[in-house]
Amino acid sequence: MKTRKTKKIVTLLAGMLLITFAGYSQQAFIKFKNMEGKFGYMTSTGKEVVAPVYEEINDLDVTGTDESIVLAKLNGKWGYIDLTGKNKVGFKYDNYLKVSYPEQYVAHVGPNGLMIKVKDKKYGLFDKNGTNIIPYKFDELRFENNHIYAVNADKRGLLDFSGKVLVPVKYDMLDDGDAKTSEIAIVGLNDTKKIFNIKLGKEFDLTESDEAEIKGDLVKIESGGQYGVVNGNGKIVVPVKYNEIAILEKGYIKIFSGDYEGYFGLLDKSGKVIIPQKYDRMGEISDGMISVGKISSKPSNDEFSQRYDYGYYNVSGKPVIPLKYDNTHSFHENLAGVKLGGKWVFIDKTGKTVIKTDYDDISDFEGGSAIVEKDGKYALINKSGKRITDFYDVIEDKVNSGLRKVQQGGDWGYINTKGEVVVPIKFESLDYFHESGGGVTHARINGKNIFIDMKGNRVNQNAYW
Repeated sequence: MKTRKTKKIVTLLAGMLLITFAGYSQQAFIKFKNMEGKFGYMTSTGKEVVAPVYEEINDLDVTGTDESIVLAKLNGKWGYIDLTGKNKVGFKYDNYLKVSYPEQYVAHVGPNGLMIKVKDKKYGLFDKNGTNIIPYKFDELRFENNHIYAVNADKRGLLDFSGKVLVPVKYDMLDDGDAKTSEIAIVGLNDTKKIFNIKLGKEFDLTESDEAEIKGDLVKIESGGQYGVVNGNGKIVVPVKYNEIAILEKGYIKIFSGDYEGYFGLLDKSGKVIIPQKYDRMGEISDGMISVGKISSKPSNDEFSQRYDYGYYNVSGKPVIPLKYDNTHSFHENLAGVKLGGKWVFIDKTGKTVIKTDYDDISDFEGGSAIVEKDGKYALINKSGKRITDFYDVIEDKVNSGLRKVQQGGDWGYINTKGEVVVPIKFESLDYFHESGGGVTHARINGKNIFIDMKGNRVNQNAYW
């Protein structure tokens, strides 16, 4: 189900610099401006920590504890300040790109208050108590996934948070993927690429390919427009012969053969067939279930689209719900929305109907509630099927910090998943609450761009964005 009556709302959160760190008990720094348009910083509770005296403050610079630095412009000149407003290098530069870094500062703050600091252009790692874990000896350190990416003399490697070497800092290139649980990296030395198994601490040959992409502990490879999968020991588990492959959660592999039309199947991470490759449609794994569809023998209501019959498998490869539905959603919170004979209902994992509805459309359950649509208006129902809100012009799918954004009569507010209004529906626009930002967001009311908390109260009467 698509976002209900979504209107194009400018995403404003990118302009809000929210920085959490140990020095302020996981407080957040928020960039703001005063009525005169001068910039400063406040905490997420509205406490001013840097007075709004600067013409500009660079959002995209180094951040962290009270030793951290950000670029700022004062009286037409650029320099660095820390997040208490203390001048670090003097405001004397016409161009911020020319500003010299101070000799010592905090470059990054990571999990559990870990800090990467810079001294004399060398990087080191410290814990939240200031104890040195990795000495100042690297040209670059940065937190990445569940480890630290290290660079020295243009060679790359990985360290863990205790400073232990996971991948030796000796490679010309290193790709550790984007999965926090990844146990492999693709490394390159002298134009030769290999798989480095972090858990085993060993290199393995990587099948020659045009592209290689890490997903967890598997590598999706492409050669000549065909795709396959290699495991963390360099073994081919899925031959390079499919038109497309998607590596899903827990290493399940969705395969596809054909062009626009074709057949889908599902394999486990060893390449064993879980669902045979015979379906025209296949969804994503959710709650241990996945939907499949085949072209229907029933006539389509639309001459330009094909009709399909849908059902479900579990991830053990058992077909648990027969192909009889006209449309399906994924399972969430053990329920899935399905459509049959023009009616939407919710079923459980045995296929039993547990909620009947007369709505035009329904969403997935999240936080114990789901969105339903009737005649272009939207409401929430609970798992008993009871409607728990009035109908709104818009209810957004996204649950943000346990809240859903709603619109009524042109005004915006937030309700919780119980349907209770927690941010009054009175704002001209609202942004999403930053998950780690102490519950602060942008809002616009009476033509003014202000900050509010998760009850709709204004944060800092002198702060604007």
